[in-house]
Amino acid sequence: SAAQGSRVVYTFTPPAAPAAPSALNFTSIASSSMTLNWTDNSSTETGFAIFKSENGGVSYNLIYTTAANVVTYPVTGLLPGTTYFWKIVAVNEGGSSSNLIASQVTNPPGSISSIANGAWSSAATWAGGVVPTAFDNVVIANNVNVDVATATCYNLTVNNGSTLSCTGTTGVLTVGNNASNNGIIDFYVGASQYASLKFNNANNAVFGGTGTTDLNSLTIDKGSSNANILEL
Repeated sequence: SAAQGSRVVYTFTPPAAPAAPSALNFTSIASSSMTLNWTDNSSTETGFAIFKSENGGVSYNLIYTTAANVVTYPVTGLLPGTTYFWKIVAVNEGGSSSNLIASQVTNPPGSISSIANGAWSSAATWAGGVVPTAFDNVVIANNVNVDVATATCYNLTVNNGSTLSCTGTTGVLTVGNNASNNGIIDFYVGASQYASLKFNNANNAVFGGTGTTDLNSLTIDKGSSNANILEL
């Protein structure tokens, strides 16, 4: 009111901070994913804040806040063979619980070697008849051609005496971690035959070796932090 007179004051008192969750455990562990599970010990939380650490628990980043009563969360986009620390906190209007912390390593990358000369996209080129994925370490032991725009691997090794080349002009090979060329990488055969090499994932990586490398283009996508370095 603009005039003086009796006024009513409303005071809202938030609830006490919720009880901490317990029993953090991990299921469905794979090379790039896992599921977090915990026990809800509170009836007053508005949700659970989930934090991830990639530096041994030195610092954490909030990645998601669940709704109330949720006790599981699937995480994707992780790196193979990497230990992640996780922190779960129950939250409400009154504050946050104490931290529930545990760590879990993702499964190591797979390992696939070429067994014949051929196209990257052909199952016959690879041991076991399996075309590599972004979570496989790949060894080039023959003459292999990148023929698709979705060729991927985690670590790449080109053996001495072997060649990794390309067909057409649309080929792209994306490497998630390190590459070592001890043979030949020929990604610029000519004006009508070339491919692109790309390094991604927010981590440090090395592109080295003693072989010969001829690139048409090199793309470096290391995430949002300039602390992530590709060393050539």
